Amino acid sequence: MSLNITEDLKKKLPADAVKALEEYAKETDLFIGSGAQYIPKDRFDEINTQAKDHKARADKFEADLAAATKAAKSQEELTAKINELTTANEKLKAEYEARIASREREYLLTDALKAAKAKNPKAVQALLDDAKITIKDGKLDGLDSQLEALKKSDAYLFDVEQKPQVDRFGNPITGPTGASGKEAAEIAAKYVGQEAIDKLNSK
Repeated sequence: MSLNITEDLKKKLPADAVKALEEYAKETDLFIGSGAQYIPKDRFDEINTQAKDHKARADKFEADLAAATKAAKSQEELTAKINELTTANEKLKAEYEARIASREREYLLTDALKAAKAKNPKAVQALLDDAKITIKDGKLDGLDSQLEALKKSDAYLFDVEQKPQVDRFGNPITGPTGASGKEAAEIAAKYVGQEAIDKLNSK
């Protein structure tokens, strides 16, 4: 079990609070940080696994190379085996990096949809043009503009405060087709006078 408190937070916390956290950490693993410093445990575990996989792949390549060097009967045979191992390793590396990039993209997209307050992330994701979204400097480029467009065209998909619709007089529109005839007359009467409204209604 371990406790990891970022130094900037440790300076701000009272000594007794740090001590209490250290006691609690005897029973569980803790990381105390904020903002970009925080990494969910499942992501940390995956990154840790990736590092182990990378080392295992490198160790295997070295072992295979050593075995090929020992077994080769000629320089030509050794060269051919080295080329074969190098090609296989490069292919495996490319596939592995593609999987890592895909997972990173999923994480970034999940975080972005959560930040955008999507009610149903899968439904929103289905409406996105995936081909126009790329990873640039650790961020998803081309996503924000699409989300903003969806918030305007399909606002119901997001849990955001909707501004009430108002008429040209600043009064809220209560129905899908605006104010009723009676409500419209009452609104107009405020500005042109009831007498004028009565004359219009009598025609």
